[in-house]
Amino acid sequence: MTTPDGDPNVIYLTKTKSKVTSSYIYTLTVKSREYVKNVLIPYFDSLTFRYPYPLGGQVQASKLQKKLDYLDWKSIGLLKSSGLHYLPEGKELIELILSQMNNNRFSNSGNSEINKDYIKSEVARLLNGPSNYEIIKGRIFIKSLNKYQPLSFISSGRFAQKKRLK
Repeated sequence: MTTPDGDPNVIYLTKTKSKVTSSYIYTLTVKSREYVKNVLIPYFDSLTFRYPYPLGGQVQASKLQKKLDYLDWKSIGLLKSSGLHYLPEGKELIELILSQMNNNRFSNSGNSEINKDYIKSEVARLLNGPSNYEIIKGRIFIKSLNKYQPLSFISSGRFAQKKRLK
């Protein structure tokens, strides 16, 4: 598999040390929509995310958080794959999803709680509607912007290593 510009390297993994903690941060960068759609998403869908377990009287929620963050990331990707992020309502929905991801998901984050059923129904409603893309002469045309989509694509995500450095 190669990128549209012929680059055979479609996925990169970089490792950096966090400036705040002594843990590592890994960044996964993908340069191919097809790779995300045909390899990465099916792989993540096949994973079993472990749910919270008691830890010293508290609930360890990070693994549940990772699953929910992945599902949100996937929803955003589906919206973008139909060009719905170019529409005002798609852009607002993505901002709403992003506002409750990662540490913002916890009740102690200071953010008001977001109705997750509302988000699910809005994602479903937009995805069940027409695409904002149209293929014209082999190129992707963005209907709401009345212009063609750029040919390049890069997606990236970051995740931290739980183990501390010695």
